[in-house]
Amino acid sequence: MRGKIIGYHGTASVANARSICRDGFMAGGGNALGDGVYLATDVATAKSYSGSAGVYLKCLVTLGRTCVWGAPMQARYVAWCHRHGVQQDNSAMAGFLLRNGFNTVQSGSVVVVLLPGYRNPTAWKRKSRFVRVLSVHRASDGARIKV
Repeated sequence: MRGKIIGYHGTASVANARSICRDGFMAGGGNALGDGVYLATDVATAKSYSGSAGVYLKCLVTLGRTCVWGAPMQARYVAWCHRHGVQQDNSAMAGFLLRNGFNTVQSGSVVVVLLPGYRNPTAWKRKSRFVRVLSVHRASDGARIKV
């Protein structure tokens, strides 16, 4: 899958949204689909991550080569980890996908723009050329806000 989609990213506060708009995203680590920027194709999922006092960002996401995660890819990943003596964790998953030419992974309504994880992710905040914030909205009522 290639092209552009609208994705939504939920976050707990306006301050977080302001930081994302100003400095870029941190690669999320410890997540189910590898290290990267997590977005949802539906607003409800993003709202569930933002909480009642949080906000969600409406983003334009450019998909490059996208892996649709499922049992066949899981089997390839497990074999790759075994072959390379790598512990199966989320950073290894991102490495496996990036080394196989993918820059995004999708499972259901979740899309992850892959970014390598780092020991101190705050120091590695950066704007992704694959994700552009279009607007910020209150999770409670969907109203657009300025940050």
